[in-house]
Amino acid sequence: FGNSGQVTYSPAGKNYLSVKGLAVLPDGKMLLAGDYSYLLDNTDFMLLRFKDDGSIDHSFGQNGIVRTQVEGDFNFVGSMLVQPDGKIILAGTTQYKCWCPVGGVARYEADGLLDMTFGNGGKMILDFGAYGDFEDIVLQDDGKILLTGSIYSYPPGASSLRYTAITCRLNNLVVSTNNRPAHPSIAKIQPNPVRQGLTNCHLTLNEPA
Repeated sequence: FGNSGQVTYSPAGKNYLSVKGLAVLPDGKMLLAGDYSYLLDNTDFMLLRFKDDGSIDHSFGQNGIVRTQVEGDFNFVGSMLVQPDGKIILAGTTQYKCWCPVGGVARYEADGLLDMTFGNGGKMILDFGAYGDFEDIVLQDDGKILLTGSIYSYPPGASSLRYTAITCRLNNLVVSTNNRPAHPSIAKIQPNPVRQGLTNCHLTLNEPA
């Protein structure tokens, strides 16, 4: 495997990688997820696939690597999930409007191409109404996608940030929404089934007394 049991991958120039997750696929290939930063400025969602001998799998993405800007210039992976059908979900945070971080999700086909049946061109932003990100993904038996993370904001008059845990559920193809937002890639989080008048749902976890 690799060189005496080790594999290294170094991007050219002033680019660097940060690995956030690893999955071993049924055929023995290895999939790495993380962040790809280039020119010391922008950061993308990243996927990198290796063969079972540790060499780069050039049949995946573009010569073994996939980079995605979900929305703005700064995109950071929080978690990866490989579905039983081979599709790959990345969730984390992306930049939206005035450098505000919001939840970002992307889904890919097994070959690394964006899954055009998901969200808007394979990508989706989830607007919490505050800064936030996603940190974990779970796939339900019915194919629906659970995302968990946190949002944070300064309540009026507060001197410190308030952190709120958030859980949302996506359909297999699109988010359950009441009214389609003006921006096609943004979705307000709602419970499933949708009830009229609800625009956001979140779960606040309080510290034990």
